[in-house]
Amino acid sequence: MHTCVRRPRPWTTAGSRTRPYRLPGSRVRSEYVLTEAGYDLLPLLAAMSDWGERHLGSTTQADVVYRHGGCGGRVTARLTCECGAQIAPRERVVAQVNR
Repeated sequence: MHTCVRRPRPWTTAGSRTRPYRLPGSRVRSEYVLTEAGYDLLPLLAAMSDWGERHLGSTTQADVVYRHGGCGGRVTARLTCECGAQIAPRERVVAQVNR
């Protein structure tokens, strides 16, 4: 079971909120709805999903696949320079430390 499912409290304060819902014939459940801070995490979550697929093996099916609501195509994370250029992960990327 995923950590965010076992311990959702940090998620509800930092990036999501809950609202109740009920499917016909079942008990009331909590639905997690993203806040603006939660939506800002989507690129990170997509990148982590991409990483998992590449490095944790293709023998297991991904728990979550991010898809475009318009066409159903798969959504992945990409590095993009502010000039608009797509950057490959192995290209030279410099981390600027600001202290």
